[in-house]
Amino acid sequence: MKIVFFSLILFSLADTGFGKVVRVTVDLSKPLGPLKHNGIGFLHSMSADQPPEKFVKPLKPKLWRGANLLDTNLYSRLKLYGAQIQYVLSDDFHGRGIWPYENWDQWRSYVSNIAKTAKTNNWNLIWEPWNEPDDEYFWQGSFEQYLTSFHIAYEEIKQIDNKAEISGPSLSAMNWAHAKARIILFLEFFKAKGITCDYLTWHEFDD
Repeated sequence: MKIVFFSLILFSLADTGFGKVVRVTVDLSKPLGPLKHNGIGFLHSMSADQPPEKFVKPLKPKLWRGANLLDTNLYSRLKLYGAQIQYVLSDDFHGRGIWPYENWDQWRSYVSNIAKTAKTNNWNLIWEPWNEPDDEYFWQGSFEQYLTSFHIAYEEIKQIDNKAEISGPSLSAMNWAHAKARIILFLEFFKAKGITCDYLTWHEFDD
């Protein structure tokens, strides 16, 4: 399993186990070589022509997270930078006034249609089914219903592209007291289904 993180703290399930505390020391006095721009990316905030190229190109962004890739010119622009693209399926679905658990067929059809578009256009994406299912603004069902919606998205995407990479659970924070139960449920769910999540993701806004 690969670990994607959006903070200065790296947490590896594979190396530490659940009960151990890991101390990471960074010696800022030792240069590691030229700037590689590995930590630079955008959360939404871009279209096919905005912000202007003169502001974006020097940053050499390595990651873009968002939706609205039905604009193929945006995808082409992002790939010119060599950026990985994380497509968040919930970002477009969230504004429809319906939750996946209120109409599983509609959710399944929505995911399938976008996955087919990506396959037709030969897009290389990291798929994120739902953003922050632990925040009631983004998810008002149970965590078990979130897992079901995730599994449906997983099935639809893999049916169309079995090499597709999928990430989650995209929790709002990795405060261990807050996240522990959900992370364990998430991992146990995948184990029970016999499927693999390629990237374990969370956000770090409050630590």
